[in-house]
Parts: sequence; structure tokens; C-alpha cells
Amino acid sequence: MADTPKVLIVGAGPSGLVAALTLLQNGVPVRIIDRAPKFHIGQRGAGITPRTLEVYEFLGVLPDILKAGFILPMIRSYEVGTLKILKEFYMSPFIDPEPAFPYLNSLTLGQNSAEHILRTHLAAKYGCGVDRGTELRSFTQDDSRVTAQIVKTLDGGEEICEEVVVDWLIGTDGARGTVRKQLGLAFLGDTRHNEHFLVADIRLEGLDRERWHMWGDFSSEMVGLRPTENGDIFWLLGATAHGQHEKLASDPKEMEKWMRQIADLSNVKIHEFITLNHFNPNIRMVDKFGDGRVFVAGDAAHVHTPFGGQGMNSSVMDSFNLAWKLALVCKGLSAPSLLTTYTEERLPVIAEMLKKTTSLQNRMVQSKRTASSLLSNGSNVKPTNQTPDGATEENPWIRGRVLTQLGVNYRWSPIVLDERFLSNGKRDALQGAYGDSNEKAKSSGLRPGDRGPDAPGLLDLRATPHSATTRLFQLFRPYYHTILIFASTPEVVSSTRGVCQRYASDIVRLTLVLPSRMLLDRCNLDGDCDFLLKDCFGYAYAAYSVPEGGRIVIVRPDGIVGAIVNGTEGVERYLQAIFI
Repeated sequence: MADTPKVLIVGAGPSGLVAALTLLQNGVPVRIIDRAPKFHIGQRGAGITPRTLEVYEFLGVLPDILKAGFILPMIRSYEVGTLKILKEFYMSPFIDPEPAFPYLNSLTLGQNSAEHILRTHLAAKYGCGVDRGTELRSFTQDDSRVTAQIVKTLDGGEEICEEVVVDWLIGTDGARGTVRKQLGLAFLGDTRHNEHFLVADIRLEGLDRERWHMWGDFSSEMVGLRPTENGDIFWLLGATAHGQHEKLASDPKEMEKWMRQIADLSNVKIHEFITLNHFNPNIRMVDKFGDGRVFVAGDAAHVHTPFGGQGMNSSVMDSFNLAWKLALVCKGLSAPSLLTTYTEERLPVIAEMLKKTTSLQNRMVQSKRTASSLLSNGSNVKPTNQTPDGATEENPWIRGRVLTQLGVNYRWSPIVLDERFLSNGKRDALQGAYGDSNEKAKSSGLRPGDRGPDAPGLLDLRATPHSATTRLFQLFRPYYHTILIFASTPEVVSSTRGVCQRYASDIVRLTLVLPSRMLLDRCNLDGDCDFLLKDCFGYAYAAYSVPEGGRIVIVRPDGIVGAIVNGTEGVERYLQAIFI
């Protein structure tokens, strides 16, 4: 890039790419390096949660993600060694979208495909690429900069050394990466040496692509073959309890022989093992997410079982949380102290995520039942619009709504503001970071620190034609705060605009949301607000729990509610806590 990078990002997985995209959208130049000489191939981290889909929408990459991905198919389990169907069920029963929740179903897309889409957007929109084969060897930092020693290895083995000086460094270089180790951050947890799993990407033919096929169970031996977005390629998840995982992972012929012993693949021709690996689950996390001018995110900060589908998605959330704050600091709009909230907000979320995914793995591995007997009544499970939150307690294969990450929140954060509770001086306790069931969340109402809901059917009163509608998610972006003014008259906008005048217009956007009962001829279409909308169906007023007298809600660049206030004094109080 032409501009001198202010941030060095070490690692080009989803976490590093999302950090780069968010910073670049904020006008902060970055450089991305990755020690691997070639881009990663394979399906790992293929589950994309609804909350990550929302983040991808804010970043402008969602259409390409939706075009490439697919909804996870029904699981079909067989008697070991045969094609006798024992059970069919959905891991994630389909849920109809709701006005506040446009995406309620996870998407399946290989991590390599998602990374390709993110890299394409970085290159096309910002001219930003990845320096492959480039390794961080060491770094030092002081109060004003980070000095990194990096080495690029050419195809012939020649090494080119370079010293890079940047304002900040983000380590997204994985569990074995350099950044966390050199920072000296604790990596607390353990490794499950007695649990052995096999993963592979296999090119084959002769297997139905409309099902996820399974034989056996995790407590003994299992072969699971799931279709992917790539034609004849299937992803394998296997388990072996006989200590042969290393041998199988190193010999494709032995691996195929073992697979055919567990699964009836008599009509299946295996052409190629594109990837073949084994792993023991690691369950670890850092004690803090950074030190000084250096931060860690994603697998560099936490590793865990893949059975909850939370790893890649949590990594994206790490970077999205950090990057908008770092952008403000880079541009001199916020004090460096804002960055301490990265650890304060993400650490409890990751700790709770580890508990949930570890509990899920324990139930799956310790169960002596086959996948076919996980449901008690013997009848096939049909798609349903109802997903019991307790489903994972009864059947560890079925995923409850909590794993959508839509309930992840920062209600305890020191930078969120709720004027409704200022009088008693109380802040939400540090608990429930992953949210509750949908019913419980609805009953407790929207709180600062929660995900900002969507609302469709908003009439854009400045659009041509006047019948044009929009939705809140089309307004939210990672480079400005959205101030939603819910009022029956537009006059309050003027006073709020006065408070915001000392902040650049490109970092604070005012949106007046008129109630559905408001008559259009009463609207004052002056220039005090950036967006003038009418909530024709009442979705926005309902989702944001707006009382009769109106309310002001501030949505952060990461789509999180930063404040719920009663008037312009509350707006000023919140903005002063964020900006210099």
C-alpha cells in the first residue's frame, strides 16, 4: 500500500483479515504478514454463526459469503459397517428469521473459502495483500512504537530480513505463534491427551451430497463425512480410541482402509486426501489480550474444542471488538486507555465460551450411545421453527440458540452507559456473557452492551422515490457510531447535533426514527440528522424497547449498544467516555 502502515498484523486467518478490513475501512493503513508460503486449504472452522454473518454484513462481504456457503444438511447415521439407516436429524433445526434477527441459521463454508473472500475484498477495495512466507522473529516496544524483526523466505530458501516500525501490532498467528509467547502471556488450560480425532478433506465420488453421513460414535470409533461447497470434496471428522491416530494421519492408504472398516463405502471411490491431520483437543486461553502496544486475537488468545463451532467465530469477534477502538486511537480521536476495554470485554466472553464448548465435548465423548440413539423415541427428527435452548443437554449433536452468539454481550463493560440505572449506581454483574435463551432475553429487555437489533421496513423520508425502505443493519458500519433518536418530533435532533458538533461527522451519524403514527406533513426535513426514517411497522421501537416519551440509543461501530440515554446530556456523557 502507498501509505505507511500504522498496524502490523501477524497472521492471515479470519481474525487477522477481519482486523485488517475493519482498520482499513476506518482509514488506518495496515500490513499483513503470514509465515505460511501458501494460503491455507481445508474446511476447518467451517461453521459461520448468525452473529458472524451480521459482522460480515457490516463489513460489506456478506453477499459473497452467502453466495458461497450453504445450510448444514440433515445428519444421517448408519449401523456400523452397513448402509442401514438408524436415524436422521438436524444438528441445527431451521429457524425462521425475525425482524430483529435477520440471520438465525448458521452457514457452512470452509475457512479457506471465507479467507479467500476476505482477501479478495481487501485487495479489490484497498489494494491490501498478504505478505506470504514472511515470519515475525521478534519485536520490541516502547511508549510510542513497536519495532518488529521479520524475515521473508524466498522459494529457493534465501531469507530477506527487514525491520518494520509501526504504532501497533496485532498477533493473530495462532496457538503456536510468536506474538503471545514473546509477550509472556499465560496460556491457561490443558490438553486432552486421551482424546484423538482425525480430520481430512477428501475428494471422492459415489456418496449422496444431500446428507452428512455418520457411522459409529466418539467414545470408540467414528467416521463422519460432510459435503462441502466444493463439488466432490467431503470433510471427514473421525475418532479412534485405539491409539492409531498418528499412523492413520500419516498414511492415506491406511486411513482409507480404516474408514472402510467403520463405514460402508462399497460404492464410494476415494480419489484423493487433500488434507489429513489428527489433533488432541486443547482448551486454553490467555490471562489478558494484550500488553502495551501489542495485542492477540483468535487462536493466539484462545484454543478449544471445535464441537461447538465457536472458534473461528469468536476469533472474528475478537478482531471486530479491537479494531474499531484501535482505529480511533490511531487517528488520535480516542485515548489509548480505550484499548484496555478489549481485554475487559472479551476475556469474560471467551471464558464462558470455553465452558460451554468443553461441556459439549464432554457429553459427546463420554456418551456410549451411537449417534443414532441420541434421540429417545426412534422417530426421525423433522425441521422445526422451535429450537429448545436445552436441546444440547438432551442431545449433544443438536445446537441450541445460545451457540448462535447472538446473545454475546458486554453489559458489565466500563464504557457502556445506561441512564435508566444511574440513580442506583449499579452496573450489570460480570456474568451471562453468552446471553440467555431468546425468551429470557426478550423479558429482560435491551441493555447497553447487547447486540443492536435490526429493524426492517423503515421508510427513508429523504430517498427518491419516497416509498424506498431500509433497515438498521444497512446503516450500521464499523467506522462510526450510530445515534438513534426515537422521538415523535424532530426538534430533539438539533440539540443532539449541537452536542456532536465537536466530533467529525464521519465518526458520529445521527438517525431520527419517527414512530409509525407520525404524519409525514409534520416532519421537519432540515439538515440536522444524517438519516430521517419512519418506523412503519413498529419493529425498531419494539426492538429497542422505546417508552412513550422516546429514547436515544447509541450503537457502537461493532454493532453493540453503547448507551441508552434519556437526552442530550446522556449522549455527551457517553461520547466523552469514548473520544478525547
